[in-house]
Amino acid sequence: MDHSYGRPRGRPWAALVAVIALLAGLSGGAPAQSAGGRTYTLDADFDEGILTGLNHAAPNHDQLQLNQQSSTFPFIWVANSGEGTISKLDTRTGTELGRYRTAPAGYGTNPSRTTVDLNGDVWVGNRNGNTVTKVGLNENGNCVDRNANGVIDTSTGGGDVKPWSGATPGDECILLHVAFPAGQGSNVRMVAIDAQNNVYAGASNSGWFHYIDGYNGAILRSRTNSAGINYGGVVDPEGNLWIATLWSRRLLKYNPVTDTFQNINLPHTSYGLGIDKFGHIWHSGFESRTISRIRRSDGTIMGTYAIPGGCDSRGVAVEDNGDVWVANTCSNSAGHLGNDGTNKGTVPVGGAPTGAAIDGDGKVWITNLGTHNATRIDPATNATHTFAVGLSPYNYSDMTGHIIRNITTTRGTWAVIYDSGTSGTGWGTLTWHGTTPADTSISGRVRAADTVAGLGAQAYAGVGNGVAFNGVTGRYIQIEMTLQTIRDGVTPVLYDVNIEPEVPCDPSPSLTWQAPLSPATPHALAAADSLNIRFRWGTCNQFHHDETVLMIVRDQGNAQFPVTANVYNWDIAIHDATQEYSQPFNPSWYAIPPGSVLEIEVYMGGQFAGEALVHVTP
Repeated sequence: MDHSYGRPRGRPWAALVAVIALLAGLSGGAPAQSAGGRTYTLDADFDEGILTGLNHAAPNHDQLQLNQQSSTFPFIWVANSGEGTISKLDTRTGTELGRYRTAPAGYGTNPSRTTVDLNGDVWVGNRNGNTVTKVGLNENGNCVDRNANGVIDTSTGGGDVKPWSGATPGDECILLHVAFPAGQGSNVRMVAIDAQNNVYAGASNSGWFHYIDGYNGAILRSRTNSAGINYGGVVDPEGNLWIATLWSRRLLKYNPVTDTFQNINLPHTSYGLGIDKFGHIWHSGFESRTISRIRRSDGTIMGTYAIPGGCDSRGVAVEDNGDVWVANTCSNSAGHLGNDGTNKGTVPVGGAPTGAAIDGDGKVWITNLGTHNATRIDPATNATHTFAVGLSPYNYSDMTGHIIRNITTTRGTWAVIYDSGTSGTGWGTLTWHGTTPADTSISGRVRAADTVAGLGAQAYAGVGNGVAFNGVTGRYIQIEMTLQTIRDGVTPVLYDVNIEPEVPCDPSPSLTWQAPLSPATPHALAAADSLNIRFRWGTCNQFHHDETVLMIVRDQGNAQFPVTANVYNWDIAIHDATQEYSQPFNPSWYAIPPGSVLEIEVYMGGQFAGEALVHVTP
C-alpha cells in the first residue's frame, strides 16, 4: 500500500519562518505589483526571504555565498517510540512546535529513526510495522492545504496531535505513508537520504531494504543484504550507502551504481553510524564500549578507540572540526572524542540516552530514552539545556539534516514568496547573475498558487536561467535558489534574481522572408540553393510551441505541375524570438525550366502565414 496525500512530484523548497502567518511574511512586506516582476539584489532584498546555509556577510555585501561553517534548518525531529509520534523542536529555543502521528490508527508504530531531507521534511520508520512516513516542514512551505480552507491545519505543539483514523491524516503536514511490499521485511530501522533527496529504508528483521522516491513515495529499487538486517544507514558524498548490521559484526557499503556490496568485518557490534568531513565513517560498538574510524574510500579500519563513559554506546554525531560524540545509554552521558580518537571527556545528559545529532548552530543534541527529553550541549563550554519531548525518544539517524546538507552534499538555499497582487498571474522567466567556479552550481525552481497556503500542494518546477517557462500560475510565486559545491572551501556567488510574469500571447502566427525574398519582389533561386524563411509564432516572449510548418510550391507556368507536389511538412520548436529555418530547395528535382515563377505558400499550425514568389535561374 502506498498512500500519497496530494504532494505531486516536483523538486521542491520555500521559506523558513514560523507557521503560515510568518510564511506569508516571506513576501517581505513589499507592495504587491499587479502583473509586475521583482528584482532581488541588495542585502535588504535577500533578507525578505530565508537563508539556509547562505550569507551576505561583510565584506561580501549584496550577494549570496555558502557559509564557511555547516548549517541546516533550525529544527530537530525526535522519534517518540513510546507513543507513536515525532516531536519537532526549535533548536534555538527548545520549544516543541509540533507533534505528529507516524502511522494511521491500526498500523504498527514504535518509531525509532527520524531522518531529515534536503527540504527540511522528515522521514520516520515504524519498528512495529513495515512502513515509513514523511512529514513536511510547515515553516518551509512544504505542507498541503488538502481541505482548501486557506490555512494549513497542523499540530502547534506537544499537546496538539491531530487524528489519523482513516486513509487521509488529519494533519496537513503528513505527506506520505509508504508500506513495504508483503514479504519484504518489517521492523523498519534504517532510514537514510541521498543527494537526490530519495530515501533508503530497511527492515531489521530481514535483509530487505528499499530505495524510495522522496517526492511521491514510489519504491524505485528493492534489495537484500547478506547480513539479513538493516539496523542503520548513512549515505556518503560518493553516493554509497553504509549499513549497520547489529550482531553480525559487519558493516556493509552498498554502491548503487554497480549494485554491489563491500563487506567490512568489525571488532565489535555494528551499531550507530556517523560521518565526518575528512573521509571517515564512525561506527559505535554498543556493548563493546568502543568506536571505529573507517576510511570511506576503501573500508579500511583506521583505528578502534575506547568511548569516554562508554556503556551501551549507541548514536554517533560528528562536529565540523571532526570531534565525535556518542550517546552512552547506561552511563547517562555523552562521550566526546577527538578525530584521532583521543579522550575528551563526558557530559552528563538525561536518562538512557540513545541518539546524537548536530544542529545548525553546531550544538550537539542527545535524545534520552529513559527521561523523555532531549539535551542540547554547547561543545565549546559543555553547558547543557534539556527540553521535554514525547515518551521514550529513540533516534540514531540524521534528525537535524546536518549530514544531508553538509556532508552527503554541500548546499545552501534562499527562498522567498513574491506577491504579484493579481490572481491567476502567469509566470514566465526567472533570471539570475552569479559566478560558478569549477564543481559549483547555481539553480532555481519555482511554484505558484493564488494563496500562500496553497503553495504546498504545488510541484516545484526547475527552471533555466533566463529560459522562459509556462504553466506556473498564481498570485504568489515561491522562488528557491540553490547554491551547491563539491569542493571544500569553494563557493558559487549569487548577485541578483529577477522574476517576471509571462508576456500575454497573441496566438496569431506570422512569418518574415529572408531579404530580399518578399511577396512583392520575385527572388532568384539557383539550383541547389536553400530557401530561408524566418518564423515567429505570436508575440509571447520565448514561449515554447511545437507547430507544424507546411510549405506548398506551385509552378505558375506549368499546368502539369501538381499543386500538392513539393510539400515540406515538419515539426519545429518555435521560441518566439525571431528564428531562421533553412529549407533545402533544388528546382532541378522537378524539371522546372529556368525563368519559371514559383508560388511559395507557408502555413503554420494550420493557419496561413504568408506567401512569396521565386524566379528559377540557371
